[in-house]
Amino acid sequence: MEEIWKPVKGFEDFYEVSNFGRVRSLDRVIVKPHPRNTSMTLRYIMKGRILKQKRHPAGYWSVELYTDTFHQTKTVHRMVAEAFIPNPNKLPEVNHIDEDKSNSLVTNLEWVTKSGNMQHGTCGERMGKKHWKAVVQMDLQGNDIKVWDCAQHASKELNISHSQIIAVCRCKKNHKRAGGYRWRYAEE
Repeated sequence: MEEIWKPVKGFEDFYEVSNFGRVRSLDRVIVKPHPRNTSMTLRYIMKGRILKQKRHPAGYWSVELYTDTFHQTKTVHRMVAEAFIPNPNKLPEVNHIDEDKSNSLVTNLEWVTKSGNMQHGTCGERMGKKHWKAVVQMDLQGNDIKVWDCAQHASKELNISHSQIIAVCRCKKNHKRAGGYRWRYAEE
C-alpha cells in the first residue's frame, strides 16, 4: 500500500496525516516582530517534519498540533478517520477493528456509534473483567467444589440467580445458600 498524505481537519495549512497513521508538519514561513526593533519583522522558514507521537492515557497515539494562535492535542486514529474514511451518517466514534489502539492504519479503522464501539469484539468482556470477583462454590458442609471467574458465569452454568450468589458471598442475613450451595468470594 502506498502512503498517502491529506490535510488534518482544522489544521489544513499546518499539518498532514497519512493513511499509515503518521503525522507531519508542513513547511511554513514564520513572521515575528524583531525583539529590539519593533518597526522590523523577522521571517524564517520552519521546515516540516514527521511528528513524534505520544501514548495517550487511554492507550491511543496522540500528537500536539500548533498554529500561530493556539495548540491542541489530537489522537492519531481520529485524524486518520477524518481525513480518509467517509462518514455520511455522522457516526461519532472511531473503532479499531483489530482492537489494537496503537494500530492507526486506515484499513484498521471504521466509524461506529458509541454502543457499537463498546460491543465490538471483546470490549464488553474486557470492561466486565475489571469488575469480576472470583467466587467459590461449596457444598453444604463447606467443602470447595469449584472456583468461578465471577458470579455471572456460575449463574449461567448452574441456572442460579447471580444476585443470590452475590448475596450469599456478602453474608446477607437471609441468604445462607443459593441453588443448594454455599458461596464465598475467592479472595476471602
